[in-house]
Amino acid sequence: MLSQNAFEMWCQKLALSEQAKASLSQIRSSPPSRLVRSAAGNVSGRYPSKKMGCTIQFESHRGELAAIYQFEHDSAVLEFYDQPPALKLTYPSKKGRQVGVLHTPDFFVIREDGGGWIECKMEDHLLQLTEHMPHRYVHTPDGGWSCPPGEAYAERLGFFYHIQSSAQIDWVHQRNLRFLEDYLRFSRPPLQTSVVDAVRTLVMGKPALTLLALLEGLQTGMADDIYFLIATDQLYVDLSQTPLADPEHRLVGGDFAALQQLGQGGDFLARQLGEEGDFGEQVDVHIGSSGGPREAGRPPILASAGKWSNAEAAGTSRAAGRASFRTARRPSREGKRRAGPFEGGKQ
Repeated sequence: MLSQNAFEMWCQKLALSEQAKASLSQIRSSPPSRLVRSAAGNVSGRYPSKKMGCTIQFESHRGELAAIYQFEHDSAVLEFYDQPPALKLTYPSKKGRQVGVLHTPDFFVIREDGGGWIECKMEDHLLQLTEHMPHRYVHTPDGGWSCPPGEAYAERLGFFYHIQSSAQIDWVHQRNLRFLEDYLRFSRPPLQTSVVDAVRTLVMGKPALTLLALLEGLQTGMADDIYFLIATDQLYVDLSQTPLADPEHRLVGGDFAALQQLGQGGDFLARQLGEEGDFGEQVDVHIGSSGGPREAGRPPILASAGKWSNAEAAGTSRAAGRASFRTARRPSREGKRRAGPFEGGKQ
């Protein structure tokens, strides 16, 4: 999360108005405006976010939870808040009568070069909504979705408003992030030099090597070491191509100059996201920097906001208001509890 000083610099960089800063400060300091509940067709729960230092609510495993994984493991996302204060949306009804409604988006997200609200919907639900509220939910020519009243509200403050459809989610990437969750969440000691040397020898010795062959050919170390290198971007695998649970895919050696950095740990807040879909036949892997391929594989909702860089990580929290809302959401200052698996049933 951003320190207060980093937050002020971020606001200054974006030249936010006093009204926008006041709105954002309220979001960052307030508890969630509502508690989510399970209903027919969805299972709610809470995800323990390491990035935010508290649990984040979700109403659907295939909507909000997928977005949470996306925000949690993308180093471009600096902060994200569930159930921010409600917005007043004004738009024409289907019959042309002007209506005004209070609407609580699923998230407010702070990125390096902007911030805004994100509403997660299932694609089939959006198709129904646009029939009843055609001026609020608009199907765009590129297959995405737009909310003109939400975008108009956000634009006045210098923010964005996005609708994220389930059709936009990279489910392969989502599945792989869940596979790597333990390696992404918890730190561990640097790998032994002998393990690093063994990986170097195998990858550099065979320009085309399957992940399965790498796992089976490693004489020093274990499979966990390989997945640790993948999770920390030291051994690159295109997480959007194929599931890691099926390792019979092609490896391509790449930036071997960066091999010297192996075993020195990594940024556990980096990565993006991906359970369904048409899985590809190959996974491209190389050692070292992975900026190019990862940028290309970014889910559409993130790509629309541009590129993002790592933020200054600091100890600032969502202030006392959110902490007092539900003490289980935030660790105490005396001793932070380790975040465990997300709470909530399976869908």
